[in-house]
Amino acid sequence: GYAGIDVLAKLAGTDPATNLVADTWRTRISVGPAPDGGKRPAVLLESVGRILQRGIDDGPTKAIGLLQDLSSLRRAEEALVALGYQKAKLRDLQSKLSPHFLFNSLNVIRALVHIDPKKADQAITSLAELLRGNLRASQTSLIPLGDELVQIRSLLQLARFRFGQRLETRIRVPHELLLTRVPPMLLLNLVENAITHGIGKLEDGGRISVIAKQAGDHVRIAVRNSGYLTENVTSGIGTRDAMQRLELLFAGKAKFSLSQSGSRTVTADVILPLPQSSHESQNPITTHLSHH
Repeated sequence: GYAGIDVLAKLAGTDPATNLVADTWRTRISVGPAPDGGKRPAVLLESVGRILQRGIDDGPTKAIGLLQDLSSLRRAEEALVALGYQKAKLRDLQSKLSPHFLFNSLNVIRALVHIDPKKADQAITSLAELLRGNLRASQTSLIPLGDELVQIRSLLQLARFRFGQRLETRIRVPHELLLTRVPPMLLLNLVENAITHGIGKLEDGGRISVIAKQAGDHVRIAVRNSGYLTENVTSGIGTRDAMQRLELLFAGKAKFSLSQSGSRTVTADVILPLPQSSHESQNPITTHLSHH
């Protein structure tokens, strides 16, 4: 049967005649074809016939009541259709590791196998962790921030094997925010962009930092990197996808921005709503993965 069928039937109202309409909806939903030949039920077609019959038998007044009930049903049905579209769109926008980054990582591992087998083994472990996270990301729309940071650390570890002392990294996140729900791989891809479009284009390297702080009923997560903001980054597919994902998941309560902050620093800002039970954050933890 059609998902949400009982909910739709209950929206028919309390008038005795609408119970018959609800039964008709239930039957039509379970067996009726959609007008376009698909699986979506043709709910309103059958219901309009019932309304016309009701109007002839008992007068137009009660028919108006039925029309109002059907209007509620139509809105509910449209909401369910929109929800299905939202889920499908989110699947399309789900972040993935870029083939370019994977190619570079495999080249680094291939070189390390001959130079330093121990580091090569560590790099393979980091890459395997990233790939596992990529698989998990396709199965859920939100994960704890702490889980996302595990993936980010693996990504940065791989980057360190490539850039060595040219890369300095820093993660600063309060303990109380580690359970904040974030879209999987959203921040990870921002860090990946910072590596590819920032550090990778600087001869002397630079710094990447991930900093989270609570501001009232929101959490702000900033991904900063040394480098320069270019038009292809601000208008790229990754930036548009990030904005669309946040809009679909948080309905306007989340924000994303990308800006040049300072002469040689690019900042990607993500602002997410916090649950009502969140408390003021204290005692931040700081992780330094490498230093100049």
